[in-house]
Amino acid sequence: MAISMKQAAPAPAAQGSTISKLFQERRLTLMENPGVWYEYSNNLRANTMGSVLSSLCGVKLPALKGIDRKLLPYQVASRRMEDGTYSVFARYVGEQQEWV
Repeated sequence: MAISMKQAAPAPAAQGSTISKLFQERRLTLMENPGVWYEYSNNLRANTMGSVLSSLCGVKLPALKGIDRKLLPYQVASRRMEDGTYSVFARYVGEQQEWV
């Protein structure tokens, strides 16, 4: 069973912080727990796996096209729920893919 990103995340960021700070905290949480799947987000109207992966890797979505995703330090998966929404899960696997 995956631990919710909300449960595993550090204390909420101070008011006025940027979205990039949120992604940095999420990356840190994932890196501190390699191989563990976390619920990145839920109740999404569309499958946003590509956007989540690009945010975690710190690159724009078009930069991921043509890259073998097995070489990236993060893995992302999604699940379509019965109500038609999506939940997206992410985990850190490291540069050497030791957790694959």
